[in-house]
Amino acid sequence: MKRSYGFHIITLLLLGLVLVLAGGCSQKKVDLKLAAAWTPKKVAVIPFIKVEADPKTRQAFSPLTGSVFDATRSEPGNAGIKVLDAALEKHLSQNTDFKLVSSTQTGMVYSRIRRDNMGDHPLKSVQQTGQKLQADGVIVGHLYRFARRVGSKWSAETPASVALDVALVRTADGAIVWKNSFDENQVALSDNIYNLGQYLKYGLSWFSAEEYAVLGLDEAMKSFPWATKAAD
Repeated sequence: MKRSYGFHIITLLLLGLVLVLAGGCSQKKVDLKLAAAWTPKKVAVIPFIKVEADPKTRQAFSPLTGSVFDATRSEPGNAGIKVLDAALEKHLSQNTDFKLVSSTQTGMVYSRIRRDNMGDHPLKSVQQTGQKLQADGVIVGHLYRFARRVGSKWSAETPASVALDVALVRTADGAIVWKNSFDENQVALSDNIYNLGQYLKYGLSWFSAEEYAVLGLDEAMKSFPWATKAAD
């Protein structure tokens, strides 16, 4: 069944007032204690890794933590990876003071370590990548679901759907010191007024899967403790 938007100025103003009143409750808190306790100076960025679903259950599992994501509609292959890599590096370069090791360089080191040590847990490989690059921490993201919109940006039968997570691993001990995820299907504004902020920031339309992936990454990074400025 197709759905379309009919946005009105008065409706948006009323919904904006609701969002402002509720915003203080819905925004995730930044872990300032964690950032104060340990602040990495040099961080390596592994390119996003696509995690394919189990063919029987259509579930995808986090290689680092075992968290489960529904991947029923996920497009196979590496669709969405390049746009996420670019968005993550842009976010980190604009919002942190880290010395960054690019995803291109980090990816080559990580791939070689995984190839030479296939039996190791992926978390150990991430830690070894940080050690090899002499980085204090390593950021690694996984994409579990990347489902394209069916229909146009103004009238969609099926919305875009994305599931991803991002983690920061401390090189010294292999600990996951921060992790956040985004796991959502886009819904119409009329179905969830608390999404008004997303529409005002990214546009009043049904998003493409690429647009929704970047939106999801931005949402996940809002709780990043080492950001030098507050997320929008």
